[in-house]
Amino acid sequence: MCRAPVHTGWYAHLQERRSLRRRQWREKLRSSQRRVAGAVHHGSRALITRLLAVLGLLVSVSCRPALLAAEYLLAVLGLLVSVRMAFLDGSLVVRWSRGGPGRVLLDTRTLWQARPGEGSGSGSGGGQREQRWSARWANYVRSLRWTPIPLGVGFALIAYQQYRHVLVRERKRTAEGQIDGPVIARPWEVSAYRLLPLRTISRAWGWINSHQLPLWARQPVLGWYVRTFGCKMEEAAEPDLLAYDSLSALFRRELKPGARPVDPHCPLVSPCDGTVLHLGPVDSGRLEQVKGVTYTLNKFLGPSDWETGPQVSAPGDHDEHAAYHQRLVTLPGNSLFHCVIYLAPGDYHRFHSPADWTVRHRRHFPGDLLSVSPLVANWIAGVFCLNERAIYTGKWRHGFFSFAAVGATNVGSIRVYCDETLLTNCRRWRPGVRQDLRLDVEAPHSCVKGAPFGEFNLGSTIVLVFEAPSDFQFSVQPGDPVRMGRPLGASAADAVTTDSPAADAATTDAS
Repeated sequence: MCRAPVHTGWYAHLQERRSLRRRQWREKLRSSQRRVAGAVHHGSRALITRLLAVLGLLVSVSCRPALLAAEYLLAVLGLLVSVRMAFLDGSLVVRWSRGGPGRVLLDTRTLWQARPGEGSGSGSGGGQREQRWSARWANYVRSLRWTPIPLGVGFALIAYQQYRHVLVRERKRTAEGQIDGPVIARPWEVSAYRLLPLRTISRAWGWINSHQLPLWARQPVLGWYVRTFGCKMEEAAEPDLLAYDSLSALFRRELKPGARPVDPHCPLVSPCDGTVLHLGPVDSGRLEQVKGVTYTLNKFLGPSDWETGPQVSAPGDHDEHAAYHQRLVTLPGNSLFHCVIYLAPGDYHRFHSPADWTVRHRRHFPGDLLSVSPLVANWIAGVFCLNERAIYTGKWRHGFFSFAAVGATNVGSIRVYCDETLLTNCRRWRPGVRQDLRLDVEAPHSCVKGAPFGEFNLGSTIVLVFEAPSDFQFSVQPGDPVRMGRPLGASAADAVTTDSPAADAATTDAS
């Protein structure tokens, strides 16, 4: 039986069209690949910083000590390795970039190449599936947009993970009785922490929170902040969030009249809302930061030359601790006391005068902006001496009195109403340099107890150092929450009276 010859012209034409279409797709893919590879070649250094920052972030999610070496190794390799990536065909080539074209360390193009026998017996269906997959992959890659990630982000995250690991480890040791007292950072850990660009971050945060919000964004943005940090807007003079045009305006909100009554009987009241970190007498010129950890008074306040010393910037401190302590005590039978109050981000950010006193001198220490949260204060010894701070000294009814506003991360802005010349978180500053200013050149500046004194741009710390009779007793304990105007303490010599002690302060100043 004879069969008629099969006409194959239409099939050959179809195969030719398919082959042409495949060739066109390959040319497009290769052209796009060359463009991507060329762009990556010119920006290989920027690309490696982004890639290694992401790798550091992914690796450091685990807090295992065995991974710490790998994290640091990734950071070092970022200085020596360049990455060339061609996404459209799934290739990734890593080359050693020191001198010459380099040696190929990894080439994943072989992972995506077709194996012998694959794709060749499947007919037109296999080719269509390959083209469809290639088109989807190409569209996905074209939609990618690279965003620069500084390598410092990876370093900061690694440092944080290391700190968290050490903290958890030492807490376990403390619970098991192997170690007594808090875990204090070693010098190299403090140095590494101080290398972080916290001043720049604080300036950037200041620009962000002072940026005016559109009306439609105020309720969600400000409402999120209020809910996150527990702000009590019912106490604010303006409880409507739409009335605040920025985060900074919300931070510096005023309170309703009478929301913070000032105790008329106690000579010393809390200057702000917050939590008492530490308080007590000053022992031989040393203040206790946490149990067993102290810092020197002369390092925190600087040389005691505010009465007769120079009014220009000068580095260094020269007084011995005990002699410095005795120099501040002006009346017999008196001692020095201190009180440290931490303002959380959700607290009322303005601070007031804690007593009736006379301000005579301001000393500004430019410095770091490390965190002053209770967690960090229990970890870094002398953190208040490292941070930027503005210290106001003068006299009150019992003698020496000082009020220090300490800056912190994202709290570079400190404003004091009676001192418009104070500028904090400046771009250029020299470590160990202080700036002195006399405020009583024309006339002493008298502050009334409870009167507004200044404000922070976010939560921070207030440190009071004052002279009082040796029987002075605090009415609060470390860890107690306090509100502005609440009594902090008194001595037996402080008679319970509603009269203002301003006359006594004036008498002390005159003497």
